[in-house]
Amino acid sequence: MNRDSIIFLEHMLDAINNIDKFMLTVTKQEFFTNVEKHSAVVRQLEILGEAAKNLKHSFISKYQSIPWKEIIGLRDKVIHHYFGLDMEIIFDIVNKELPPLKKNLQKIIKIENEK
Repeated sequence: MNRDSIIFLEHMLDAINNIDKFMLTVTKQEFFTNVEKHSAVVRQLEILGEAAKNLKHSFISKYQSIPWKEIIGLRDKVIHHYFGLDMEIIFDIVNKELPPLKKNLQKIIKIENEK
């Protein structure tokens, strides 16, 4: 296992953990109206996607259950189309997509560290 891949996975996990902290007590309405909160979350989504983008194709192909293309695509969208972001979609991604991704990343890191 390439140590770089583990580092990128850990960056992804750190970004999700940061989002979890930012959103701990935030309601949906607060998320929409609090520029600081949604800006912080969007920045962590950029980091999440950038780390995924740096993983080697050979590594990504080993874990096809992870939606790598969507993660990287979201990164591209939040960087290049910031003013057109739908915070409703971002809120849903944070609450519905990130929890299972977090669990899967934790499993992958454990598997790769045992090699």
